[in-house]
Amino acid sequence: MAGALNHEAVRSLLATAASESAYIARQLQEAYAVVLAAQERARAIERAKVVDLSHYSGKAWYVLDKKYRSSKGSVEYDCAGDAMEDVLEYLAQILEQAHPDTSYGTKKSALETLRKIGKSVVLASSTLGSEVRKQMGYDDNFSEAMKQILDSMTIDERVKLSEETDEKGDFLSG
Repeated sequence: MAGALNHEAVRSLLATAASESAYIARQLQEAYAVVLAAQERARAIERAKVVDLSHYSGKAWYVLDKKYRSSKGSVEYDCAGDAMEDVLEYLAQILEQAHPDTSYGTKKSALETLRKIGKSVVLASSTLGSEVRKQMGYDDNFSEAMKQILDSMTIDERVKLSEETDEKGDFLSG
């Protein structure tokens, strides 16, 4: 009988029972605390895990320099939309993996990878590269992806990122 009730009915019954019984209210609070603790543990595990997203820059380079490469400019022109779709799919996959609950390392990897993909787009030669650059210039998917990742970072993470340097110099200027 209880299994046939929908979630809303069960919630309503629990709220009524909890308001009429201190014991049920306490049991409900304890069960809710267990759920919250499990969610926090899952978020902590996610924040500790660093996902390397650099393989997406290699995929983008392949799309722009090899996959649709042809000796005929007209063929490359026709394939530019497909190449752009591939690059946009990589952006979407990166964004799926870099969100507020992910680690600083994952977010940094996402930004580094987007920077490398942007560099591949800028340096792509031939008709295909030119057409993809034009299409990228007409939308803001790339800059919005970077902004979304930066917005997902805490103030401390942004400060840390701005202070980091590597063999190429400052992270933000490299």
